[in-house]
Amino acid sequence: MSTPTIPLTYYDIAMRPPVSKTCCSPNPWKSRMALNFKSLPYTTTWVPLPAIPKVRRNLDLPACRKFADGTDFHTLPILTDPNTDTKIGDSFDIATYLQTTYPTSGTGDLFPPQTLDFVPRQEFAQLIPLSEQSAGEYEEYARFNRNVDAVFTAHVVLAVQGMPLDPATEEETKREFVRRAGCRRES
Repeated sequence: MSTPTIPLTYYDIAMRPPVSKTCCSPNPWKSRMALNFKSLPYTTTWVPLPAIPKVRRNLDLPACRKFADGTDFHTLPILTDPNTDTKIGDSFDIATYLQTTYPTSGTGDLFPPQTLDFVPRQEFAQLIPLSEQSAGEYEEYARFNRNVDAVFTAHVVLAVQGMPLDPATEEETKREFVRRAGCRRES
């Protein structure tokens, strides 16, 4: 298929209004860039951080990550494609889907042949382990994605400082971040 006839629906994290100006989460941005690179028509559904688990469950999409204790870690992005009746809930899986389903759309190949030899140092152990991805022909890219995620996760505390949280859900979001970190929040 070269171009979808019905726009795809892309689910991104709603930050402080105006959400289209403050969106800043790296994994959703990877998917947004892939959609734009492939020049595919899509609409964005903005999801408040505390609503992400409910949205994933309503779409019958399981969590794509697990916390170290084995509990589900519900994340965005999500992409639904009404042209193929497909729902995908992980940035790497979205990229492979777009390349496989719409190979001739846009500016080029999302996975051009190249050497991707970045390997993080051992101290960047995953705090939030990634689920294994079935990369197929894109195994080198899947490994690179896991390695970059390991480094990002190790430095997530730096990234959340000053995050443009939506005032309407800020306290609930902070409580969730504290819960995920296994800490207690001082009053």
